[in-house]
This record gives sequence, structure tokens and C-alpha cells, in this order.
Amino acid sequence: MFDRFKKKEKPLRDVVVEAVDFLVENQRSETLILSSYKINTVFKTHLGINFRVDRIGRALSRFAKKYKLERLSTNIPKYKLIVSEYKKSKGVHESSESDERNVSKKPKKLKKTKKGKKNKKNTNVE
Repeated sequence: MFDRFKKKEKPLRDVVVEAVDFLVENQRSETLILSSYKINTVFKTHLGINFRVDRIGRALSRFAKKYKLERLSTNIPKYKLIVSEYKKSKGVHESSESDERNVSKKPKKLKKTKKGKKNKKNTNVE
């Protein structure tokens, strides 16, 4: 799951998204409370790497802003993630990102217009 990060090909925000995906897969209830400490624990157990929690927190806040998560009122920033809504919006975000990446696709053919013909709408001015 985190193999590419060991090669330092991915930025931290992408790895945070993968960690959230991992937590969502293993979640049994409908809601998941996200915090930078929880994501850091995922990194420690699966990667063996200890990140600074404040960097994870900044990446998590960008993630929460992107998916419009509710922030809980605690001293440590925590976000409430509803699993079913996340899966739906994740599909929407993935499809829009994949459309942007596939630039090499052939464009749709445009309809040809006949030359010399004017638009006949409202040509009579009175």
C-alpha cells in the first residue's frame, strides 16, 4: 500500500489520503474520527516511519477542506468522516482527476457548419 512512499515519489498529502483509505477499509461503523495522531499511528505501524504530527495535521486539514468534513470542537483538530459519503465523493474526485490526467484522448468531433449560410434567427429588424 505504501510502497511508493518509500521511494519518495509521493508527497505527504497523497500518503495521508492512502492512510485515510486504509482506515476507511477497516472501519466497521458509519463514522470515523480522524486526527493527525491516528494517521501517525497508521504510519508507524505500517511504514515504521515517525512523521512530525504537525505536518500530518496540515495535510489532514487540506484533506478535510477538500471533502468538506465537519471539525469537532477539541483542542486537537479532529474531523468527523461519514464513510458512505466519503466513498461516494471519493468516486467523484477520482473520476474528475482521471479525466484531467487523460489528456491524450482524442477530442470529440465537432459538427461541421456549412459556409456561406447566415443565422436566420431574428434577422428581420423592424
